[in-house]
Amino acid sequence: MNTLYHISPVGDQALLLTFGHASDMALDAKANARVMALYQALQDQAPSWLIDLVPSLRALLVYYDAQALSYQGLSAEIEAQLAEQINMSDSQEGRQLCLPVCYDEEFALDLASVAQAKGQSEQAVLDMHQASHFKVYMLGFMPGAPYLGGLDPALSLPRRSTPRAVVPAGSVAIASTMGVIYPKQSPGGWHVLGRCPLTFFDPSNQEAPCLLAPGDFIRFQAISRADYDALLADSSGYKVEVQQAVGEAV
Repeated sequence: MNTLYHISPVGDQALLLTFGHASDMALDAKANARVMALYQALQDQAPSWLIDLVPSLRALLVYYDAQALSYQGLSAEIEAQLAEQINMSDSQEGRQLCLPVCYDEEFALDLASVAQAKGQSEQAVLDMHQASHFKVYMLGFMPGAPYLGGLDPALSLPRRSTPRAVVPAGSVAIASTMGVIYPKQSPGGWHVLGRCPLTFFDPSNQEAPCLLAPGDFIRFQAISRADYDALLADSSGYKVEVQQAVGEAV
């Protein structure tokens, strides 16, 4: 395998598999592909010792039943799974979803400053944002919040020098080489370009509380303020899924 990895214990019933160096926060599509491949394989196999899996940008946390399998035994199992990935294709499959976003002036809090910083018109920024092929690398920061890789490099810029104390729920934002969606109102330092009317985290939905999942592919589609208001009032009829599985080179 070309991608280096490290296996370490976390407490007495969890194992952490990390690709690359933990201190390296740069996006690595291949590392994330390996994480998701192992995540999916273990989910599909559903071994009796498996308790839970938590994927991130370049790591996978595996909770296991220490009464059923030792740490050494799990390490060997992970090593065997990784060995099978050596000839893994450089493509991934995942749901492809189209999410509505309203770029109304009230919602596009940082559109003007982003356009100025990048030397582009506001419409050009919005066009590049919608043309970007995003992938959900992980959920984090708060329940249901997707970290999205795949932002057009022409839109890359640092976070805001002063974070906002309040970023409204549904805000669609960018920073560095990534995108994010705020499921709930919270502080935040990313550049807000618009707002999505969908619910990204619903704890009452026990089967699928999060709208998005690691491995999903995302495209944004502009909607009018009237459509935004209608969907915010009732989004039950909005179908976000475009197709069940797609491949993308990593």
